[in-house]
Amino acid sequence: MNKCFETIFSSINNDYFIYNIDGNFVEANQNTCDRLGFSKNELLQMKVPDITPPDFIEKVHHQFTDKFNLENRSVETAVRCKDGSLIPVEFEFITMEYNGNPAILTIVKDVTKRKQKLKKLIENEKIYSTLAEKGNDRIVIIQDYLLKFVNNKMTCMTGFSKDEVNEKPFIDFISPKYKEFVLEMHKNRLSGKDVQNYYETEIISKNGAAIPVELNLSNIEYENRPAFMAIVRDITEHKKAIELLNKAKIEAEAANRAKSEFLATTSHELRTPLNSIIGFSQILDAEKFGKLNKKQKRYVNNICKSGVHLLQIINSILDIARIEASKVVNLQYSSFDINSVIDEVISILYPLTSKKSINIYVENKNNIYTAIADKQIFKQILYNLINNAIKFTDEGGIVKVIVSNVDSMLQVSVVDNGIGIPEEELENIFLPFKQIEHYYKRRHDGIGLGLSIVKKNVELHGGKIWVESEVGKGSTFTFRIPMRPQSSKSGLHNI
Repeated sequence: MNKCFETIFSSINNDYFIYNIDGNFVEANQNTCDRLGFSKNELLQMKVPDITPPDFIEKVHHQFTDKFNLENRSVETAVRCKDGSLIPVEFEFITMEYNGNPAILTIVKDVTKRKQKLKKLIENEKIYSTLAEKGNDRIVIIQDYLLKFVNNKMTCMTGFSKDEVNEKPFIDFISPKYKEFVLEMHKNRLSGKDVQNYYETEIISKNGAAIPVELNLSNIEYENRPAFMAIVRDITEHKKAIELLNKAKIEAEAANRAKSEFLATTSHELRTPLNSIIGFSQILDAEKFGKLNKKQKRYVNNICKSGVHLLQIINSILDIARIEASKVVNLQYSSFDINSVIDEVISILYPLTSKKSINIYVENKNNIYTAIADKQIFKQILYNLINNAIKFTDEGGIVKVIVSNVDSMLQVSVVDNGIGIPEEELENIFLPFKQIEHYYKRRHDGIGLGLSIVKKNVELHGGKIWVESEVGKGSTFTFRIPMRPQSSKSGLHNI
């Protein structure tokens, strides 16, 4: 070996060695010696098979036989170091003459890191493959508008085999009525626009059936190129459940209307004979056709009182039935003195307040004298609220009616220091047939329609009502309605 070649050969950073036709090493640079752990003298006393593990000898055997007729210019194998450890390498072979004899120059590349990366990649692919195939989700990968991957659960759902869908345009499997929408979403995603990751569509199965699905898309890299992964959820049962709920809702609403209409009709039928009973009992009580003894007087009086009470209940049922039946209510708007209406209601309720020694106070904070509303319904709202306050306030209690202007709305509060309402009952207090005092021993008449009617009548005026209460300390019912009517032209409000 000439001096120049030896200098170049020894200074190259890669691992090199040269062996002859018998497989004997005839030259090696220092890098090779250092990597294998042999001195140069030791290595030159050895043959290629001495550093090649038995499992890899066949890979390199043909390279130093058959007169160096190289079929492959490179091969992956492993070399065994002096300490017995193995290093994965790649040999690249170049035929040459060395000292006038045929020889092979072998460039040795350590591929340990490459092997490690490959192993990790294979392991990751196995993990991903396991997740994709063993998980519960149906998964597809789309790249360049083509289906690049579908898992087994997806094929089970659609009936197509993997071969039937792979490399096919994904849009071919979308229901015609969704094709334009899905293509637009896909184009927007490709262009980098901010689009939703979740949307519903329909895919066509092998038998032609449309399957409603929800897609959850995400951007991924597939085979070193951008792609989309879609997790596909079959929402057939979900759609059916929604349809059943909607059907049940429609049926329930129809049944509720029928019930309300029945109550309204029945209430009318009951009211006619009941008025006769009350009228005739009042005539008897007035003794216009002769004197009654004490017992007869008491019985007739009981008939009259019970009849009036029953008529009040029927009227309440009629009111709530009318409202619940969603009939058009003609609000007769007029301008009236609000203080006069409050005084009138208090006067009507005087027998109750007098009997229980309850004082009623009125406070008009903003000196509001005029209200514009349906006077009769407004009076009914006040009557029910003040009557409830009296009913649930013990003897000697206090009831306040506070009028004010809040945010250009007429606000009226009815405050009592009665028994109060538990917190868990507040959200249900305005429901029909809900009794305020169900948790106490019943001491008061009523069927729980008053507050429901109040709420509906307040809402008729475009207002709202709420309650604040604490058990043992009393309640405050407050409602607000616009200072001016919402529909001044017709005065009609449809519930």
